[in-house]
Amino acid sequence: MHVPFRCANGVVEENVSVASDGKDQGNQTSSADSWLDIEFGPNSSCVLRSPWYPIHDDGYVMPVQVNLEHLQIIASNTGQPLLRSPHAVFEAKLHYPLKWNDAHIRNTRRVV
Repeated sequence: MHVPFRCANGVVEENVSVASDGKDQGNQTSSADSWLDIEFGPNSSCVLRSPWYPIHDDGYVMPVQVNLEHLQIIASNTGQPLLRSPHAVFEAKLHYPLKWNDAHIRNTRRVV
């Protein structure tokens, strides 16, 4: 997966298509100067649970958990890894209030 992280004119147009096997097809049109290449293993997962009804009186919480096996982040301008980890976990609890325009609370945890 390619993620633009520096752009001379501040505008990035990206059209990335991913095949059914999870491989990037390389259809990017972008003015980005540099990219972060994010690679991870086949046993990686992303779990997002969206409740059908409010669980709490003030709204509901949607938990998100991302497990990445063999994570590697490489900067395109140097070609060197910025981060290597055999296992990385990203967790978030996203609180959505029932009351209009009330505060959305995001609790996150990262283990690399």
